[in-house]
Amino acid sequence: MIKLKNNGETIVEVLISIAILALALGSAFAIANKARATVLANQERYQAQLLANTQADALKAYMATNTKPVITFCLIGGELQDHSDASKPCFRNNLYDISVTPKDDPCNCNPNLFLIRVEWDSLIYNGKDNVELVYGT
Repeated sequence: MIKLKNNGETIVEVLISIAILALALGSAFAIANKARATVLANQERYQAQLLANTQADALKAYMATNTKPVITFCLIGGELQDHSDASKPCFRNNLYDISVTPKDDPCNCNPNLFLIRVEWDSLIYNGKDNVELVYGT
């Protein structure tokens, strides 16, 4: 009697191979998606930090010739704009809300102390995100 060799794959082996391949591809997709979200979040934060630094530079120039404001404000084009009313925010590109608030210095070491806050609707996280910078002139 002649015995035939069966070198073919069974359906179970093929299904297991497909399942392993699907798991590997799904994991790779999830990792790539998480990396993309991290890059977007970092871009948002970087832009906000640049805006805060720009406000600090504008504040330095403003304080060289003016007295310390007592209201929450922002500086656009070197002009002080009232921001004490939250319904009139200072937006840049309709994404970021910029505010500069005078801060009290408990030790009175630096009377011209300010909190620069940039807030935006996060593309990645639900809700708002922000960057804060304390600046003294």
